[in-house]
Amino acid sequence: MMDDKEIKIIEMLPLRKRLMNKSYLCYKFKRKGLSGLTIWIFSNLKIFIARLLYPVLTVISAFFFRTFRRKGKLSDKTLYAFYDLETSPETYDFFTFLALADMRRSGLGCENIHVLIVPGNDSGFKEGFFKYYDLKNKIWRLRNILIPGSWLLKSCTAVTACADRREAGTYFSIAKNIFPGTYSVALPVGETEWRYLLAQLKDGSPLPEFAASAQALEYVKSWINVHANGKKVISITLRESKYSPDRNSNLKAWCEFARSLSEEYLPVLIRDTERAFETVPEDMEGLQVFNEAAWHLDLRAAFYMQSYLNLAINNGPTSLSYLLKDSRVLEFKLTTPTVMATTEEYIMKTVGIGPGDNPILDDRVRLIWEDDNLDIIQREFEKMIEDMNSKDASFNR
Repeated sequence: MMDDKEIKIIEMLPLRKRLMNKSYLCYKFKRKGLSGLTIWIFSNLKIFIARLLYPVLTVISAFFFRTFRRKGKLSDKTLYAFYDLETSPETYDFFTFLALADMRRSGLGCENIHVLIVPGNDSGFKEGFFKYYDLKNKIWRLRNILIPGSWLLKSCTAVTACADRREAGTYFSIAKNIFPGTYSVALPVGETEWRYLLAQLKDGSPLPEFAASAQALEYVKSWINVHANGKKVISITLRESKYSPDRNSNLKAWCEFARSLSEEYLPVLIRDTERAFETVPEDMEGLQVFNEAAWHLDLRAAFYMQSYLNLAINNGPTSLSYLLKDSRVLEFKLTTPTVMATTEEYIMKTVGIGPGDNPILDDRVRLIWEDDNLDIIQREFEKMIEDMNSKDASFNR
């Protein structure tokens, strides 16, 4: 009989290995019965076969639609970027997509980007994806991360949340310039992996410009003037999610670190949106919290841009902070072995880096491949501050 830990480990394995694991199949049989197991096997075989054929079908589809669609009815100065929720998540991965789209725009010589968010086939999202979160949470993410997040990209001049896939198809059929280049509404593809972005940066492509609005910057500047009293603001973004809790921030260590800072600094905690309305934990009592960032993306971006240094672990908002103009970032706990999306193997596959690598952008961003324990946070903070004080290139505004 398999225990919960063994089941959790197996469910992190690729689909092919799960289908070939006899113990796991027995476990499924006991849970679902013969008919349930048969349905589960065939549905997953369908997914497995589709993944094998998908690259070939994508190329064929792209050739067909790019050859025969009525392109050119829309402005040839605009790149139409299709973020399809049938293949892409309603998460901060969206900003990697936007960055890649902007690089494509620059390469084509287009002046601006029109972002089109295409609904998936399962109530507007991808079937079976992000199972922990229910539909209302996914809609929240669409409306509070994806749509407002588009405006953080300087070259974005229009955003359309398509009512259905037919509307997306209308845009697709008459747009001259599209991203991803092999995209079609019938066989959608997504580009959200950092490895593609890093490869283009390595080849000399400029970093796309992301920034908060002028009004958000003004609001945050006002907040800092009232609360910081001339101190340097150190933002600390916490992950406190019920989803994959092993990835969460070491709350005790971060609070101790915040209290250990000298009077030169004002540490400000940004809580996880899931927890922002809950009672403050005992460890956090008395520390400054900026809850507004948890609820308003433009204010979050503005706060990152105007903080002296941003500290966090590997999570969604951190990936946004990398891209923001003038934002300086110190990121810890890149890997969590018990969570598939943060294993060394997965990061190597999707980001193209491994333990010890630090190629994200420039000196503004530093990756720490160690857990967020107090001594490590203090050590790396002191190193970063020392370097910031000794350099005046990419570190200083």
